[in-house]
Amino acid sequence: SGAGSIVAYAIRVTDIDPLEFALLFERFLNPERISMPDFDVDFSDVRRGEVIEYVRRKYGEDKVAHIATFGTLASKAAIKDAARVMEASFAEADRVSKLVPIVFGRSVSIERALEEVPELRELVDAGAGSYVEIAKSLEGLTRHASVHAAGVIIAREPVTELAPLFRMGDGPIVCQYDMGSIEDLGFLKMDFLGLRTLSFIEAAVRIVEDTRAEVLDPAAFPHDDPATFELLSRGTSAGVFQFESGGMVDTLKKLKPRRIQDLIAVSALYRPGPMENIPAYIRRHHGQEEVRYDDFPASEALLAPILEETYGIPVYQEQIMQIAQAVAGYSLGEADLLRRAMGKKKVEEMELQRRIFTDGAATKEIPNDEANRIFDLLEKFANYGFNKSHSAAYGELSFQTAYLKAHYPVEFAAALLTVERANSDKVAQYVADARQMGIAVLPPDINESRGDFTPVGRVVRFGLYGVKNVGDAAVEQIVAERERGGAYKDLFDFCLRIDTQLVNKRALEHLIKAGAFDAFGDRAVVLANLESAMRWGTAQRQSQASGQMALFGADEIQPPPLAASTPLTELDRLRMEKESLGLYVSAHPMGSYPGLAEAASCPVDRVEAWVAQQRSDGATHGRLKVVLSGILQAVAKRPTRKGTMMARFEIADESGSREVVAFTRVFDEIAPSLVEDAPVVLVAEVSEDGEAVRLVADRLIRWDLREAMPEVAVLRFDPREIGPHQLLELRSRLDEVPGTTPVQLRFPSPQGTVTWSTEGIRIDGDRLREIEEACPWLRTRVTIDRTRLLADRGPAWSRPAAEASASSVPF
Repeated sequence: SGAGSIVAYAIRVTDIDPLEFALLFERFLNPERISMPDFDVDFSDVRRGEVIEYVRRKYGEDKVAHIATFGTLASKAAIKDAARVMEASFAEADRVSKLVPIVFGRSVSIERALEEVPELRELVDAGAGSYVEIAKSLEGLTRHASVHAAGVIIAREPVTELAPLFRMGDGPIVCQYDMGSIEDLGFLKMDFLGLRTLSFIEAAVRIVEDTRAEVLDPAAFPHDDPATFELLSRGTSAGVFQFESGGMVDTLKKLKPRRIQDLIAVSALYRPGPMENIPAYIRRHHGQEEVRYDDFPASEALLAPILEETYGIPVYQEQIMQIAQAVAGYSLGEADLLRRAMGKKKVEEMELQRRIFTDGAATKEIPNDEANRIFDLLEKFANYGFNKSHSAAYGELSFQTAYLKAHYPVEFAAALLTVERANSDKVAQYVADARQMGIAVLPPDINESRGDFTPVGRVVRFGLYGVKNVGDAAVEQIVAERERGGAYKDLFDFCLRIDTQLVNKRALEHLIKAGAFDAFGDRAVVLANLESAMRWGTAQRQSQASGQMALFGADEIQPPPLAASTPLTELDRLRMEKESLGLYVSAHPMGSYPGLAEAASCPVDRVEAWVAQQRSDGATHGRLKVVLSGILQAVAKRPTRKGTMMARFEIADESGSREVVAFTRVFDEIAPSLVEDAPVVLVAEVSEDGEAVRLVADRLIRWDLREAMPEVAVLRFDPREIGPHQLLELRSRLDEVPGTTPVQLRFPSPQGTVTWSTEGIRIDGDRLREIEEACPWLRTRVTIDRTRLLADRGPAWSRPAAEASASSVPF
């Protein structure tokens, strides 16, 4: 709410002009408010420590303290602690605690676990009851103190005179009160939060200045920039703050935002509760639904200016306050108290506020029944309404990141990859997105790469900091020596100029495997000569240090020739990249398996968007199944409590990777296929929890052993370009070549592409070429038949509903 403060804006604590966005200072601080406000401020996550150190210097070390948080004993921990003190065996206590279910990341209470888990009740009855009973009384008690992630208090006087303190080792001074007590005592609490998006924007601005000699001020980006809104309307928002999820991408594509206020509103609406208003917002945005205030005829003139920005839909808490002010004569301070009261739902307080509201509305000649309906509306939206100051600040960051992507795509990609370099999955996702924008991301190069990801023309070079087992000090020496002495000529020149004590053999091996020395020869050859090059370089440096020279001068000292080695296969080369960089960069193993990517329902990183699309298309009942294709990695098989086996693994394609779990019911069937780096097609059940999607394996088929994979011959044509006799000719030729592969005919119609699927026509894949030569207007291919693959573990063939539209086809 601090973004509503014009004082904070004037002294550059915030960059959001509260007048431009109609933010309310009273949402932050007002005379009627008893408690001091929180001031949550986001800083670059790599520089947050500087801010806290600045506060200590400015206000005094003795007047600044962190806030404590207190960890409590959850049910699992309480059971283990009680069992240990009562000298029960660790194995038994571990078994009992593991039977306590976890819901939404937290273990349920012991009482609930005893009700829901019969096996747990049996163990308690068999002897575990004594310490489980004690654990019940321990559950929820404070176990330890730690430091709040962001909270800091600032006092006028030394904190030692106001509250007890403690220090954790060599860490900061911490107040022994928790956050609630701090507020009750009237301390000023600041939340200094680290936000990676700000680090990314700083990195992008720095990279643009280095590569283009342009100095950017993100706060000055024009809010009416059409390229930015066009990018968001296309849904190409990977890396754009707040707008990366599949559901949000789908919303932006439907909305096609035209102004920054749309971005602010969407980020406020896209959360449980208010999300149900998104379709109406989109329709009104496009003029497909009239913005009306029919329910409130007497007060329409008062409501329209307040709700006009959001097409008559209350979205923000500030709008609730403004309506109370306009309709019932509240001051904005009083309106903030009304908003808070509505959120707390105290019956007596609400009855009092309703009387005040209707009395105030009566002075403006608004009928009592209408005033009550408006009050009910406010009460409903008070639970859903979002803080506009917060939404405006984050909407501004979303706009800034989208602007950078629209106008500086190469620098955007380099900065994004730099700040996310520690997260291999994110890097893989953003590498794939960069390629979709036509930007190549290349492996590191010892003569082009810097520590961070580096734009070189229209490509981005992988940063040396991103290579595993290469420390920052080693990277800094490599870059500094290159800037001092020029480009490295070959492996021997590199080993001569670099201190191999700092850049050791392990670091060099990973640099070579990552591709940093590819300009000097095949990776296998460079690896095979590494030891001799290091020995030669060390010997030359020692000779130079001791003043020795060759008989005819130092220039005559030549390195030995490179020893030959068997070149790497493409897959071996890619595995080396994955080992050293955490992902495939120059290519992806899927490229070695033609057709594998086409077998999937969607790319791995688009599962959420695919699920949202299926639901919007009417698949509202039952569990969805999705087909994914990719390479297996991180395969882990383990026993269950019942003695059976299960597995967790990742399936990775060029867009990224995601985890899949295989429970006992399918484990035995798919276990032989669970091989690291194996190409597979996966049929997975989709388990949804809000926006989170979990994948559970249903079937897994090795692509390189795909005799069991159902295939279909797809024939595409445009009936508008041919006549009935040509279709009859095709039918005749298909009748002459029966086989085992079903056929699908796909052709455009006024309703969209129609797919005609049939069992009656089948053909062997190797005969398609003959038919295509006889019918040049036909395009053919054999692909995976997802319809059959998704059928419930059998060969059942189901025809799409679109078949009914294909009556014009003579089949």
